[in-house]
Amino acid sequence: MKKKIMLFLLAVFLGFALLISAICFFVPKKNQNSRENTTEQQKTEDAAEQTEKEKREQYHFTNLEYIYYINSENETDFEEQAAEYVEKNYKNVQWINALAKFDDDVSSNTGTATFYLQLDDEDNSVVLISYDKKKEIFSFVPYKKQIENIEDYGGMPQEKNTMQDDEEEYNEIGTEPIHLGEPQITDQDNSLEAVANKNELSQELLKFLEKEGEERRNFYVTSVENTGGKNFKAVLDFSTKRSDGKNISITFENGIYTFAFK
Repeated sequence: MKKKIMLFLLAVFLGFALLISAICFFVPKKNQNSRENTTEQQKTEDAAEQTEKEKREQYHFTNLEYIYYINSENETDFEEQAAEYVEKNYKNVQWINALAKFDDDVSSNTGTATFYLQLDDEDNSVVLISYDKKKEIFSFVPYKKQIENIEDYGGMPQEKNTMQDDEEEYNEIGTEPIHLGEPQITDQDNSLEAVANKNELSQELLKFLEKEGEERRNFYVTSVENTGGKNFKAVLDFSTKRSDGKNISITFENGIYTFAFK
């Protein structure tokens, strides 16, 4: 009887020892595979990060303080986006300079602000930047027009302009038109709202701005005059002034809007 008990205990002991050995054999292998996978993933991430850094550092950025939505938290991301866009769309670029030109209603946390970058390529090309203030997203498109008095904004003369006037502006993926937003009119005393249908006015004003190639979208009311019945005259000034100092005069008569720079 004692012999059977001893044999049983010995069998239990051996079985337990084999179980422990099996666990010790398989667990480290699993951990090793996990460590190997983590290491490979880290190498991939490091390589991608290094590529983005090299791409960014091939360009010299200047005057980014003019794009005042760039801060210490998003500056690297902005430079990487700009570098990727320039690399794909332009050649022989070393310097990327932000111009002191913008359009933005700084009193609002929504809407779109626009800024400009100039490159030192053969054409001294300009890139239009749109910043969605709600989504906090930058987008880039080629700016097809020449900027009047660009030297006043810290830029270089645009000796060439190879884009056609009838080309459509595209966003960073190159397939969808970019929209600069609806006109935003600050009417502090509601004098314009008292005589005008603001939705209708905004739509007609947008057509005028697009026709004239004017990209500013933020205005404030400087004067309103009721000229009888539903007719009126008004003057809107730009939140970001034009270099020529002109504003927009509006005449509404017999259901027809007339706009002009004055």
